[in-house]
Amino acid sequence: TGTLQKVTSKCQLKPTLTCTVQAQFLAFNPTSAVVPGTRLRFFLSTNATFENGVDPLLVDAVTPAIKPGKKKTISISEPQSTNPSGMFVLVVDNSGAVLAAAPIP
Repeated sequence: TGTLQKVTSKCQLKPTLTCTVQAQFLAFNPTSAVVPGTRLRFFLSTNATFENGVDPLLVDAVTPAIKPGKKKTISISEPQSTNPSGMFVLVVDNSGAVLAAAPIP
């Protein structure tokens, strides 16, 4: 399980518009066993629903193994050529399930 935190975007004109999407996913292991490393994909979306083949991939990441009751933070910072304000960052697992979604202010 996990939550998205500190979802932001920063844009600058230099000389064209350049924006950066930043987010942190806090993964938590509520079980009594070690959870092995897991592949997570971060996507940019117009809504909180993952649409495979439509939503562009921001980052493909792997979480380290997480001990019982412990947390791990995965941070991303990705450039964009358009302003992503009002869009969503989605964290998706291997099965395509959305683990977390948060709007970009």
